Amino acid sequence: MPTNQHRWAVFLSLILLGLAAACGPAGGDLVPLAELPDPRYYALVPADLPEAGADWLVSYDNYAEQGRGKWVYVAYQASQPPTLGGDLGFSFSILNDIIVYEEDVSQTDLPKPPAELGAITGLDWQVMSSLRQVGDKTLLWRTTIGDLQTPAWWLGFYKGHAYVRISLFGFPDALAYSLIHDLADVVAERLPDSVTELRQDAAQAAQTPSSSGYINLATPAPQSAELLTAEPDPVDLAAALSYTATPGETGMYVYLDETAAQLTDGVLGGDSLLDDLGSGPAYEWVGWRQAAPLQLTFALPPAASLSAVHISFNHAERFGVYLPAQVVINGLAYELPADLLPDGQRGFVVFPGPFSGETLEINLAYRSEGWILIDEVRLIK
Repeated sequence: MPTNQHRWAVFLSLILLGLAAACGPAGGDLVPLAELPDPRYYALVPADLPEAGADWLVSYDNYAEQGRGKWVYVAYQASQPPTLGGDLGFSFSILNDIIVYEEDVSQTDLPKPPAELGAITGLDWQVMSSLRQVGDKTLLWRTTIGDLQTPAWWLGFYKGHAYVRISLFGFPDALAYSLIHDLADVVAERLPDSVTELRQDAAQAAQTPSSSGYINLATPAPQSAELLTAEPDPVDLAAALSYTATPGETGMYVYLDETAAQLTDGVLGGDSLLDDLGSGPAYEWVGWRQAAPLQLTFALPPAASLSAVHISFNHAERFGVYLPAQVVINGLAYELPADLLPDGQRGFVVFPGPFSGETLEINLAYRSEGWILIDEVRLIK
């Protein structure tokens, strides 16, 4: 089932933004773009989400301004792989789009979900009858995905100056119908009932503490990462006690962490995935393909302090291998240019700290529907 929907979410949202710009004001007072609140002020946060048997993690968080609106897309994932003892695994996703417009758009027809979600095509969305309405106008849709007929639900609604879309993937129908409405009610309750409240929200959003249940908008600017062109000698490494990682996958080759220590064993892969350095082609690489969230967690010695983290990636576009779009390390976000590492090469990317604490958590966001490959993570004192 899909676990990262940002490409089609961006496509749909830009269509909606363009539609509003083309149609002009739908009535009510105009609020200039600069005076609109960041839509994250209203978005779902982990505290809003249901108990799922695993922690909810952010698999995508994006923001854009275009035309007459501000758009945010937040996606959450809770997953548990199957165990060797035979326990079944599970994966649930909750996606939340919110667009806040300069004008009242509640008179616009709600869009139908797209027939394509990433690489999945030919989806047959069916309108579901609903006795529950949210906001000024609501539509509920349902489809299934894949051979297992995984259910997917989509609820869209307008409330004044805002369009909201909430989607559920993997939840059984018996839970999804009520759950998607309950989540929509949470967002709808936060949305303003008047233009005066809309402007007040814009003034208050940046000062809203994260403990209130909203996302704190006063987040630091993205950090800068750089390519390591001349490795220091010697490298002053800090030892990790252990690490856990999202399980690798099998593609053209087996990209599994077969020793559960390949990311810290000091063994590097070659520039080409076809290179056989003695253990088979691509053996040194651990790889993931749209496994959201992609997370690496290192246990560190007490009072550990790191100056930087070096991660060795591969960039091979002919094999569908790309650098991540973003890397978040213990809350510090780093935006990576697509060409930071030249195509056809491997290399270390430097993420300057400092980092401290008993754990180091690394989350990586996909740039496309391709792969992320890592052969080594170095923790620098």
